[in-house]
Parts: sequence; C-alpha cells; structure tokens
Amino acid sequence: MADSDLKGIARELEQEFPQVRSGWSVETVFLRQELIGDLGGELKKALFALVGAVGFVLLICCANVASLLLARGVAREREIALRLTLGAGRSRIVRQLLTECLLLALLGGLAGLLVAYSILPLLNSLNPIQAVGFGGVLLGIRIDGHVLGFVACVTLFTAVLCALTPLAKTGSTDLAPLIKDGGQRGGTGSGGRRWLATLVVAEIAIAMPLLAGGGLMIQSFQRLQRAELGFHPDRLLTMHMDLSAFRYREYQQRVVFVDRVIERLKSLPGMVSAGITTNMPLTQFISYDAVFAVEGHPPRNPSDVPITAHRLVSPEYLETLGVTLIKGRLLNEQDRANTLPVVVISEELARQGWPSEDPIGKHIKRISAGQSFPWLTVVGVVKDVKEDRFNFRINRPAWYLPYGQNGNTQPLDLIVKANGDPSSLTAAIVDAVHSVDRDQPVSNVETMQTNVAGVVGTDRFGAVLMGALAALGLALAMIGLYGVMAYSVSKQTREIGLHMALGAHPPDILKMVVGRGARLVASGLLLGLLGALLLTRFLSGVLYGTKPSDPLIFGAVSLLLACGGLVACYLPARRATRVDPMVALRYE
Repeated sequence: MADSDLKGIARELEQEFPQVRSGWSVETVFLRQELIGDLGGELKKALFALVGAVGFVLLICCANVASLLLARGVAREREIALRLTLGAGRSRIVRQLLTECLLLALLGGLAGLLVAYSILPLLNSLNPIQAVGFGGVLLGIRIDGHVLGFVACVTLFTAVLCALTPLAKTGSTDLAPLIKDGGQRGGTGSGGRRWLATLVVAEIAIAMPLLAGGGLMIQSFQRLQRAELGFHPDRLLTMHMDLSAFRYREYQQRVVFVDRVIERLKSLPGMVSAGITTNMPLTQFISYDAVFAVEGHPPRNPSDVPITAHRLVSPEYLETLGVTLIKGRLLNEQDRANTLPVVVISEELARQGWPSEDPIGKHIKRISAGQSFPWLTVVGVVKDVKEDRFNFRINRPAWYLPYGQNGNTQPLDLIVKANGDPSSLTAAIVDAVHSVDRDQPVSNVETMQTNVAGVVGTDRFGAVLMGALAALGLALAMIGLYGVMAYSVSKQTREIGLHMALGAHPPDILKMVVGRGARLVASGLLLGLLGALLLTRFLSGVLYGTKPSDPLIFGAVSLLLACGGLVACYLPARRATRVDPMVALRYE
C-alpha cells in the first residue's frame, strides 16, 4: 500500500470521526465508539433477557392467582347469589369483597417489598456495571418511588380483580340456578374445568422457556469460565504505574526506568519472570487500538478500517504471560531503537493480513492521522490472547511491539510471575519499583485471576438471576399445578365415590386422576417447547459456546417439568384413593 493511500485513509478517518481533529488519537476514537457500543449492546441483551425472565415469572404468578380467583369465585357464587336474593345491595357486597381483598393484597405487597429489600445487597454485589468501572451508570440498585408505585398499582389491580371475580356470574337477573346448583356443582362444570385446564397448560408452557433460558445462561457462564484465554493467569500479579510527564520527559528515560525495574525484580526471591506492557490482557483501563496496513495487501473493501490491539511490551513479557509461540520468535533484549523495527502478531492478525501466506518476514505498518510510522517486520506469530475485556467472546487482532523501539507516553502495567502465591511478593515488588524511583506511585495491585474473574461479571449476573428466576418459576408452576389438581380432585369427591361404589379400585382412581393431569402437562410441555425454541434465539448474543437450541438443556428441562408435574398430580390423586365411598356419596 502506497504512502498516499495511507494518508487518504487517515483523512477519511478524520472526516468520519471529527474528534480526531480536536486532539484525540484515531485509536482512542475507535476505542470509545466500540467500547461504549459493545458494552452497551451486551448489557442491553442481558437486561432484555432478565426482563423477559421476570415477565415469565409474573405470568406464572398471574396464572396461579387466576386459578385461585376462579376457585374462590366459583365457591362463593352461591353465597353471593343467596345474599342478593335476600335483599343485600350489590354495592355493599362489592365493598365487603374489596375490603377483604385489599387486606390480603396489602399483606402480599408488603411481604414482597420485605423480600426485595432483603435481596438488594446481593443484587448490588452481582451488579456487572461496577465490575467494569462504567462511572455512575446503573450503580446502586435501590427501591425508589417508581418501584413503590408499580407495586401499589399491581396490588390495587389484584385486589379489584379478586373482589369482582365472584360477582361475574351473579350479574344475571335469574339467580335461582346458582342457588340451586352452586353447592352441587362447586366448580366441576365444563366451563370451570376448561378454565382450570387452560391455566395448568399455560403455567407449564410459560415455565418451559424460563427454565430453558436459565439453563442456557448457566451453561454459557460455565463454559465462559473455562474459555481459552491464550495465556496462563495463575501465579501472576499485576499492578499499574503512571509515569510522571515532568520526570520522564524523554522517551529514553522511560526505557531506562523499565529496564532498571525489570532488572531489580529478577533478583527477588520467589520471582520467575517479569514484564511490562502498555495494556495488560482484559484490562479495566483504556485499551489502545491501532489502525494498520499490510504491505502489498490493501483492504478488500475501501471502507474497511483494519484495527488491531496495540501493545508495547518489554522483553520476556510474553514469556511471563505464558503466551504460546506458533512460529518465528518472541521479542528479546536485542530489539532496541537502533535495530530493525520488528513486531510479533497474533493468529487473528496473521489470518486477516496474510490469509494464505506465511507472515514471517512480511511487513506491516501502523497508520494515524498526521503521523508517519516505519514498516515493521513480522518475526513471530503467537496464539490469540483475550486482550479486549469488552470483546471477550471473539478473537481480535493484536500485535506486540518492543517497548524500546516505540516512543509513547502511555501508562504502564507491570506483570510478575511467582513460584507460589504472587500476593506474597507485593511489598517486595513495590519496594523494588521505589528503589528505582521512590516517588513512583503503584496502584491497582491484584492477581490476574481476580482480573479474569471480573471479566465475566455480566455473565455471572445474568446466570445467577436467570437461574434464580427459573427456580422460582419452576416452584411457582409446581405449586400452582398442585393447587389446581388438589382443588379439582376435591370437587370430584362425589364422582370418585360413585366410581368406587360401582367397583373401581384405588389404582383405577389413581390412573384416572393422574392421567388427566398428565395430559395437561404434556400439552403444556409441547406448547412450551415451541415457545422456548422461538424465544431462546434472542439469547444467542449473550451465550458463549452454547447453542440457543441446545438439545441437552431442552431435554433436561422437559424431563424436570414432566417429573415435577406428575408429582404435583400424584399427591392429590393418592389422597383421592383413600375416599370412603359412603362419605363421598353424601358429600355436599
């Protein structure tokens, strides 16, 4: 690529990103655009998934409440019809029902707020925003006026719904059928049964996508924790150093400082090796990128701007990190300002720059508006390293340039490898730095394992909450299913007694009741499976190494729901087999 072409690309970058002309580097502009976009997109997907999970739990709760309302309303139809017939005013009955339901809803709302307050510390500790240092955005999860208003609206709506449901069938002028048949039918009519059956199927169908989503998020988080980093984080200690612009005005002074610090560290007992970089992997600070051009290989699309992670490193840095060399050599002590400019590149950069060629000995160049950089000779290719904290799921291009050949004023990250626990060397390392420059501040001392753990904060947050919501949804669905089946069996006492009086045995009754429940569970599982296959596709952007339609997860969730549903059906059915036929025939 000719120098004129490179200058043209730089001018295009200035036009596309006006911040470049105001003093920002092209790399910083790209960083800010991509960083905010990638982090915001990832958080949006995670939050949408969690909002959907909360919605599913709310729907399951609504189905449970609806089944209770239906049972309660049917049971009180005869009572309300009789009171209306005796002259009671409808408004008085409404006031009584509203008072009862408002008290119950108020107690339920207060209990929910107490639970919410109790789990706030857990939510704040899991909050992924603070793990990435994104200012004050979304920090401090709290219960404010909006939350209280929402709770009040839900509570009021529930109370009104509970109060008005028993009056639904009493609105007709002819109340005689309700007074005559209410006690005999008690909710076993075809209309009541259809509604109860619909609610059972709905609960299972809603629980299926929720459990599938929770299972996928948990599996994704587990695989993300075992992801190949491209380096070995164990026994590594990291710390951050900002060199004074007044004390280190000349770049050569910075090089001397780095060489002297590394030399002092090598003499410490328990030390294996040490290195300095302008950006450690998965850093929480600003990550610098660079626009590059490959000699003889212009971009296929003129609008493409090839970008690589830009790392200036000291000799032995890559060895300290444990990076795997694929071909060529790593940087060494001979790579200095007066020698040939060289670079070590990652597999992904080699793939993008030379798709079908050996990159060793080839030339690559950094480009930036208003600056000229020399061509760099590729001397080595290393395995991809997860350099970017906010593009953790993909392999991004990266190159490693000798610190002694490239002038810059960027802060430094020191990485040390120890024989044992790296934290035990903290004081000795800080003393070694201060022996070179007693005024040099050292900050953000932590192990690489701690840094890596912070990277998956968003995924941990989503996995924990999705798992908890899925478990809650499963429990609510099973409780609702059990309640509906128990109520249905209790209203079939006379029918069951008649069957037993005519010669039916307990196993026959058990088979009849469980069979009805099993058909409802199967229908719910079928609908839920279809819904889960459609809805889990929206999780593809936040999953790592996991397909949205993973057969293992779907099979396990289906089996769990089927077993839970059958148990919820079996318990009322077992109680039905103990009914005394004579007592059942005199029931109601």
